[in-house]
Amino acid sequence: MYITTEVEVDIDIDDLLYELSTREKKQLCQELIDDGYGPKGEDQMLAETYTEQELIRLMNDIWQARIHLTAQHVDQLRTSLREMNVL
Repeated sequence: MYITTEVEVDIDIDDLLYELSTREKKQLCQELIDDGYGPKGEDQMLAETYTEQELIRLMNDIWQARIHLTAQHVDQLRTSLREMNVL
């Protein structure tokens, strides 16, 4: 015998987000993305190979360090990649 109970809860998303720590907010966002609620199309990078996984990781690391990067760093990266015929 199964007993089911339905409870309706009215939650204000702003109140919920206010109470979450930064770590919890990031975790919530990642879980929503993993569940398919994230950006679609070109905005989302999906790796199919190890090399692609590492490239995404590198790009994320660069993005996290962007406040320390200068235009000269970007130009050097671009020049290096051109010399290797990547770009």
